Amino acid sequence: KGLPAAHLEKSMLDFKSGKRTATIMGRIAKGYSDEEIKAVAKYFADMK
Repeated sequence: KGLPAAHLEKSMLDFKSGKRTATIMGRIAKGYSDEEIKAVAKYFADMK
């Protein structure tokens, strides 16, 4: 099973806000709404 959805969601939101730095992920995360990030986090967390 994947990482918890809350962890993935927080990481993506931190990339989006610039709180967490990265060369690519920040640019990718900025292209998603907060609701889309939540859905993506749930999808990956639910993977078996």
